[in-house]
Amino acid sequence: MIRPMRRDDLNDLYDITLMSLDEAFLPDVFFGFYQQWPEGQFVSCDFLNKAIGFLCSVRLMDGGARVMMFAMHPNYRGRGKGTELLNALMTRARMEGIRYITLEVREENLSARKFYKGKGFIEVGTLERYYSDGGSAIRMDLFLS
Repeated sequence: MIRPMRRDDLNDLYDITLMSLDEAFLPDVFFGFYQQWPEGQFVSCDFLNKAIGFLCSVRLMDGGARVMMFAMHPNYRGRGKGTELLNALMTRARMEGIRYITLEVREENLSARKFYKGKGFIEVGTLERYYSDGGSAIRMDLFLS
């Protein structure tokens, strides 16, 4: 099940962040995304309605949207839940007239790059030393029709 993010999800989302992402974030990061665009925050849940993954995005001033954080609990990867989260964002974006979605992914994360390419994203550039450890990112864009 995919649903909007709720305040009571925050502890679970932070735990997923610690298990899944290699950048350090403070728990308050979710509040900032929520305040910018409440409709752009999605949670994937198990049958007990416990968060197992999430996607946080923000609206951009030029008519686009940017994926800020996207993570699945390691035990739930490869089951289509990430696709459902991304589809929820794409549906919301189209409903609101957003023209494109952009994101960054680690250059060496070939599985994530393949995942996004399979959803229609194209690689548009490299961001050198983008991550705190000096790693580079690939910027990817999806143009909505």
